[in-house]
This record gives sequence, C-alpha cells and structure tokens, in this order.
Amino acid sequence: MIYFVMVAVGVVFEEPGYAHFKNWDGSFGYVEHEIGLNHNGTKAIVDLNLSDESLPPLGLMKDACATEPECTGFYSVASAGGGSRLLINTVTPEMDTFLAFNASIVGAGKTYCDIEKPGLYFETVGWLKCTCGDAITSGVIATYNLPPFLLAQSCTTNPSCVGFRVWNNATGGDLLKIAYNCADTYWKTPK
Repeated sequence: MIYFVMVAVGVVFEEPGYAHFKNWDGSFGYVEHEIGLNHNGTKAIVDLNLSDESLPPLGLMKDACATEPECTGFYSVASAGGGSRLLINTVTPEMDTFLAFNASIVGAGKTYCDIEKPGLYFETVGWLKCTCGDAITSGVIATYNLPPFLLAQSCTTNPSCVGFRVWNNATGGDLLKIAYNCADTYWKTPK
C-alpha cells in the first residue's frame, strides 16, 4: 500500500518589491513570558515598558525580539492602554502574505513597509517597519480567484493596494490595503 502525504510549505512564487511571508495570513499572537506569570502559574503577556512606563528605545525592542526564538515582530504604542509587545505570527499553512517594501517597483507612495536598520547588537536580523502592520487581516480590498502572478499584477496596478495574500493551492487570494486604528509594526524579514 502506498500513502501520499501533502504538506503545505508556502506557494513557490516570488515578486520583486514584496516581502514574502510563508504560511502566514497576517494574524498574530503575543509572546508570553515566564517573568509575567499569572496568578495560576501560567505564562502571561508582558508589556515591555521601562520602569517609568515609557516605551523602550527601538534598537532595544529589535534586540529583545531577535533573542526571543518565537518572536517574529513587535509594536510599541504610546497611548492609554498601549505598550510594547513581542509578537508571534500565527502559522497558516493555507496562505502566504506578500507586503510591498520597494516603492520604485510597486509604485510611488504605495509601500506598506520600509526596510529598517538592525538593532543594537544583532546585526544579522533584518527588519521591516510596516504601517498598520498589526491590522493586516482587516485591510482586505477584495478576494479574487486568480493565480499568484495575476494577484501581484493586480496589486501593483491598484493605487490602494500595498500587499496581497495567496492561497497556497495557487487558486486565489486577497489584495490588501492599509487598515485604520492600528500601530506601526516591525517584522523580522523573511528568510
């Protein structure tokens, strides 16, 4: 008897000017820490603010995420109820996400992300700063039954589009726009 096993490993497609995040639909959770144990002994989400409740410097946050194996990004929000949190991408084998970072390729003023300098001590970890990067899943323009290359072309020609998501069976996906009520988010660059 012969068995076949199919494993989703992301769509085999790359598009210049877009960062390709494999097996990710844009949703995320928070890295939990032992230092923030809940009253029942479970790990807790911890806001990484300084002792005076101010936000940590950007370089420090990049290094904190670089040293945390689960961390895929972070955001810092300076507002009531805000804080600095380390993020972990939710693995979604059915979908890959492509976020625009090169305005000369995808059109002036359309980038969603900018390439950032590394942190203070971990120079091999690359970063993308993405506008409203914590709200990717709420910025859907439309869903189409198109192959990845046509989704990429549609995004590049659509003035509101800053990225796209592709179903890993290559039968369709979503065009993405910048959402509202969200924070600038820093993501580790995909390898």
